[in-house]
Amino acid sequence: MAGAYTPAMSRIALLLTLASWPCAQAQTAPEPPVTMPALTRVEVKLEEPLSSKTNHTGDHFRLTIVNDVYVGESLAIPAGSEGEGEVVHAAPAGLGGKPGELILAARFVNVGESRIPLHSLRLNATGKGHFDEALVATMLVPRVSGFFISGGNIIVPRGALAEAAIAEDVQLPPSANVGTVVFFRSPKLAGFGTRYRVREDDRELGKLSRATYFTIEVPAGTHHYWAFYEGPDLITIDVEPGETYYVRGELTLGVLNPHPNLTPSDKATFESMKARLTDVTGKYIAADPQTTRDESAAKF
Repeated sequence: MAGAYTPAMSRIALLLTLASWPCAQAQTAPEPPVTMPALTRVEVKLEEPLSSKTNHTGDHFRLTIVNDVYVGESLAIPAGSEGEGEVVHAAPAGLGGKPGELILAARFVNVGESRIPLHSLRLNATGKGHFDEALVATMLVPRVSGFFISGGNIIVPRGALAEAAIAEDVQLPPSANVGTVVFFRSPKLAGFGTRYRVREDDRELGKLSRATYFTIEVPAGTHHYWAFYEGPDLITIDVEPGETYYVRGELTLGVLNPHPNLTPSDKATFESMKARLTDVTGKYIAADPQTTRDESAAKF
């Protein structure tokens, strides 16, 4: 039907909104250094598939931090920070039922200009990897974890979740390499009863409904945030260390259907309505990232 809003038009609209916006900023007060204690546990995601058949001792692989890591109220390691692991030992399965062997270790994660040493690596049995029970049963040795299967090769898929630990006490300047982004939606009645997710890539950050807001802390750099509700919108923010940015997200009527409208705002506008807004930071986030990806695929 002429004038209908199709999925193809949604994709085009999303691409056309991929542009940088000047965003209001506000300096944060200086804070004392933060000490990240040794043995602090961090959840990591393996960004490459690994196998006792194809990998070799000494290979390196990429990993990322899954959740924000705090020391007290200070963000020490933002989710999404990138690091590296190492294949400490690899041997393929052999004749006579010789099982494959694979020993992995996390080595470090980068936070801005700081490199935080890591050690150990234990697969997370409750993660999305859906590993065999034999693979989940790990044997810890100093500084590394080994994953053994009684027969056949060990295969660790890309996206596997694991747990590592901080190798030694590390002193970090808080907020030196991170910024803050505040997403908010006004109390006006437009779009009453509807809410939509705000995401970066396939990671859900929060949901905006009438009279709500949420806050995130992110690594310095360029970030693309998007939302979809019967139509898409996207905003790009170049985050500077120690800065705060404000994004106003409303629901705007289109030609036929409503759609999100993410626009840069400022502290004064946010503060003028903050008393009438509900803080939903950390709420309404999907527990399984796959759910978010499946829903996104259906929308597009």
